[in-house]
Amino acid sequence: MITDKSNGRLDKIKAFANDNGLIDSFNNTFKSLENYSQKGYDVTLVSDFAPLSLQFGVTDNGKFIINGGFIFHGKHDGFGSGSFPTFSVSLSTDKKAGWSIHT
Repeated sequence: MITDKSNGRLDKIKAFANDNGLIDSFNNTFKSLENYSQKGYDVTLVSDFAPLSLQFGVTDNGKFIINGGFIFHGKHDGFGSGSFPTFSVSLSTDKKAGWSIHT
C-alpha cells in the first residue's frame, strides 16, 4: 500500500508533470515505488525540501526496509549535479528534466 502523507504535494507534482510534458518520467520513476507496494511492502510518502520532490519510506510489517527520495532534477539543480536545491547526484548522463529515485 502507498500512503500519501505529503499534504497534497504528490498531486501538485503530478499536475506539474502533466502540464510540462514530464508525465512519462513521473510515471516511470513512480513505478519503482509501486513495485514495493505490489510486493506487499508499505510505502509512505512525505514532502521533501527539494522542489517537486518527495521523501519515501518502505516498511514490512513495521520493519524498516529502505528510505530515500523521489527527486526532481532539471536546470534548477544542474540536472543532478549535487548542488542546491536538491543536493542529490544523478548518475544519468541525460540533461533532461525528470524524476529519479535516490536511496
